[in-house]
Amino acid sequence: MSDQQHDLKAISREWAAARVIFIIGFILALGAGGYYAWQARQSVVSQRQQTLAEVKAVQAQENQAEEADQAGQQLCRTALASAKNFGIIPPYGQLAAYEPKKSDVTGRYVCAAATGETKYVIAADLVCRDFKNAKCVILFSITDAEGAVLYQRHG
Repeated sequence: MSDQQHDLKAISREWAAARVIFIIGFILALGAGGYYAWQARQSVVSQRQQTLAEVKAVQAQENQAEEADQAGQQLCRTALASAKNFGIIPPYGQLAAYEPKKSDVTGRYVCAAATGETKYVIAADLVCRDFKNAKCVILFSITDAEGAVLYQRHG
């Protein structure tokens, strides 16, 4: 019987070792699965943050472009108002295009205006950043559709 008891004890130790190895393997498998799940979640969170940052950057660019468009429109409106005040363009004259075009001279912009009868090209110098202030937008020249100079600033 001594051999049988010895064999039972040996089998009992082997089963205990097998259970310990199984439990350790199970814990390692759970840990690995948890780590991969956590990594996947971090990846999704990172992608969402990146997408949000890209959306904010696009919105900021759109806002800047919109502000630039509004500034350009205001520059042309102020230049047209000055031309009307000088009596060069009739009071019923309107902007033909709301976007100014840059000229070869730094700070000089060209706007298009029109009445029912003729078209005008207004060149104005921007001397400060307050587009609504008539002192910041100074007329340089006004020409009609045929290219005749109606007004030219001297100096």
